[in-house]
Amino acid sequence: MTEQIKSLADRAHAETYELYLDRLSNEFAANVIFYDMFNQKFAELIVRECCDIFVELRTRPADLAVLDVKKHFGVEE
Repeated sequence: MTEQIKSLADRAHAETYELYLDRLSNEFAANVIFYDMFNQKFAELIVRECCDIFVELRTRPADLAVLDVKKHFGVEE
């Protein structure tokens, strides 16, 4: 796992944990699934990061911008 992805996962976990505890105090426990909440938050953070990168790279051709995003996350083809 790259440092960037690990950092987003750690942030997603911390933010999800706070929300999880809050929801547990207000909802039926069986309806509060940490795993589902974490996946949603992690995906949200990744999408936001990608959008930020694309905004910075909007003057580059799309194929080069895609390569930059892959490089940013340490993802290879």
